[in-house]
Amino acid sequence: MPFFLTHTKLAVSLKDSLGILNMSEYISGTNYPDSHYMTGVSRELTHPYGEIKKLQDDLSDFKKGWAIHLLADEIWFEVAKERFPKITEDENQLWYHISAIKGIEDLLDVKKFEMTEYLKYFDYIETPNGEDPKMLRGFYLLIRGIYEADYQDSLKLRFDLLKKFNIPEESIKRLKLKVEEYENDEKAMVKIGGLFDIVLQRIKVFL
Repeated sequence: MPFFLTHTKLAVSLKDSLGILNMSEYISGTNYPDSHYMTGVSRELTHPYGEIKKLQDDLSDFKKGWAIHLLADEIWFEVAKERFPKITEDENQLWYHISAIKGIEDLLDVKKFEMTEYLKYFDYIETPNGEDPKMLRGFYLLIRGIYEADYQDSLKLRFDLLKKFNIPEESIKRLKLKVEEYENDEKAMVKIGGLFDIVLQRIKVFL
């Protein structure tokens, strides 16, 4: 559910608790699940939510990162629904709400978290579902490009990324309007800004 920086920030906050030894494997694993948008691998394979505990017990730092992504997805969605209960009233609008909230959260976190410090770890490639390594490498390069760019270019690159993920142009336009709607709501912005700490604490309880 969260965007790439938020996933990475959560993973970094939890690395000591998990005894991480190889940050390249761990950060790569943390962001791996969403590579399905580019590789064409089924989301069910990259997001096996029923396997969370099994993945956590694995000694691989890549799979620990993978497990943290899955945990973050489930807990983030729970917290988002609690803080914004109306987002589930219309199933057709849910994607726009979730995408706007997580996008804004990510942009807020850019100012609090040095993502550039961790981009070097996106060089590690593992293909647990038989992905084309070149496709995976391209996915990680796209992520790096977003956070290596200056702020204004980064905004544009986020929407360009949706095009690469085959999101229709009309949906992107509607998403931009939803983002503006949240940005103009002071109370909503405060709620979005508080998401990370709540999600992090709930993940710690699970661990």
